[in-house]
Amino acid sequence: MSNLHRQLVCSISLIIASGLTIRGQAPPPYDVRVEFDQISTGTTTFVVDKAGKVSGTMHIDTPNVVDATLAGTIKDGVWTFEYPFSMPDQNCTGTASGTAKVTADVSSVSGTVSISGGCAPQPMSGTFTFTKRPK
Repeated sequence: MSNLHRQLVCSISLIIASGLTIRGQAPPPYDVRVEFDQISTGTTTFVVDKAGKVSGTMHIDTPNVVDATLAGTIKDGVWTFEYPFSMPDQNCTGTASGTAKVTADVSSVSGTVSISGGCAPQPMSGTFTFTKRPK
């Protein structure tokens, strides 16, 4: 195998492992579970660029509606994030921040999250998991 061919195979493998999507294809959906004083569930989709930058959206629908625009960076299997969220039914906004471990195949993301802002009179800490849906 030539050096160029080996580099191409490695590059493609890294792209697949990092969860990048091919232009025109929708990112894969993940089930979301967030636990503060109660369990909330919903869905998310996100992509990770070559530099590890995360972008996407999250929609929690049970028990309350929460919409978020995901951001942050994945480095060495750890996602460090800070992104805005809103709760339209409560007419408020806030900020979520934290860290999470990302599996090598990007099938699962789990970590801790803190929220603050108008939707959280007192800052709150909890845990969350994103689980990639089977095809």
